[in-house]
Amino acid sequence: MATVGEGARGRPGAELVTGSAWLAEQVRRCAALAGAACEVVGPGAVGHGGDRPTGVGAPAVTGPGGGVRLELLGDDVLARTAAPPVAGARRLVVAAAPADEGVWRRALEAGAVAVLVLPGDEGRLVDELLLAADGRPADAAVVAVVGGCGGAGASTTAVALALAAAGVDRGRRPAAVLLADLDPLGPGADVLLGVEEEPGLRWPDLAGVRGTLRPDLLDGVLPHAAGVDVLAPGRPGAGPSVPPEAARAVVAAARRSHDVVVLDLPRDPSVVRAAVAGAGGGPPLLVVLPADVGAGVAAARLLAALGPGLPPVHLLVRDGAPATATPAQLGRALGSLSVRALPADGPLAARLARGAAPPHRRPVPLLRAAEEVLEDVAGLVGPPGRRRSGPPPARRARTGRGPAPAPTPAATPASGAPAPPGPGWRPGVPGRLPARAVVGTR
Repeated sequence: MATVGEGARGRPGAELVTGSAWLAEQVRRCAALAGAACEVVGPGAVGHGGDRPTGVGAPAVTGPGGGVRLELLGDDVLARTAAPPVAGARRLVVAAAPADEGVWRRALEAGAVAVLVLPGDEGRLVDELLLAADGRPADAAVVAVVGGCGGAGASTTAVALALAAAGVDRGRRPAAVLLADLDPLGPGADVLLGVEEEPGLRWPDLAGVRGTLRPDLLDGVLPHAAGVDVLAPGRPGAGPSVPPEAARAVVAAARRSHDVVVLDLPRDPSVVRAAVAGAGGGPPLLVVLPADVGAGVAAARLLAALGPGLPPVHLLVRDGAPATATPAQLGRALGSLSVRALPADGPLAARLARGAAPPHRRPVPLLRAAEEVLEDVAGLVGPPGRRRSGPPPARRARTGRGPAPAPTPAATPASGAPAPPGPGWRPGVPGRLPARAVVGTR
């Protein structure tokens, strides 16, 4: 037995079972690139059912929290594999090219979820080793926000959602919240929260990220305000728009590094699709717009440009301007079954314009509405006494974020929560919008 690719984490999160020296060498190189530890054991240890050979290196351990999270089987041991995968581990087969069709059949019978053929799949293997080394689950609650039209107030809404999430009851510790602002033409989340001068990573620092980003690289390196980590575009001219590949990789890492992730998205379909994919494909998409006919038409164009396969879409219709359409009319016209009115909150907007975040526990109408939105669309329950009763969802501790809360049942969304669009819904096919009032001059 030998431990290869030993990194700073010490104990291996991955295990390779093979009798092939060539496969062991290929995995060793990938483990070194990932900075991960991978233990190589003989065929008798498949599923930890046989005797382990002795040798150098730390012994592998099983079970959640520090054990084997990735079990790699060489194609040379598939014929002798009868034991199920290690509890809590993801099982993959590593095969030497060319791999015949029988490898995929035997891999399926062995409980593997994929076959990686070497050479050729080194990139996927490095990604798998990276995630196994970190060990944190991709279980953050993700909420995506986009403006249905220009100037809709999406950035202010995203800030309000992040601040509300920072107060979400998580048992014995607060939630680790990330506000990721991907809109280079917006005001900037760091400016709204008054941390634009604080040191820390901005999107231009991550624009070259591709593939898989280690979640721990987002720990403690971002500006922080009012309980929220902030990833913003930076100063004007600091860099181009966020590349879709970087958006996908960073959002995927944030699902492991934080408890709650709020995405402030640009009206750029490629970035929206990439961020949604990085979030696992199914985060609620909150479209913010004023109660205006023109805003409804612009939102319809945006949804049409995003194309089919969208996650559940919820309309957030903001008050505060002369209305030419009601929230219900906009919802019907856009085909969304979920519409919520957001109150105008001039004092909060004024504070954010000055870069002053509102204090916690202070009654702020928009923050109260944001708590309700988080509960309805993401199942997050607000602080006791402020929202309907219900247990907070159980979550695992994040690195450097304090002790883990005691396990509790997952929160149940409130009854009567808006339903996602039905099977027949097609984005961007508006119905009848109310006629716009024609205002002339004398």
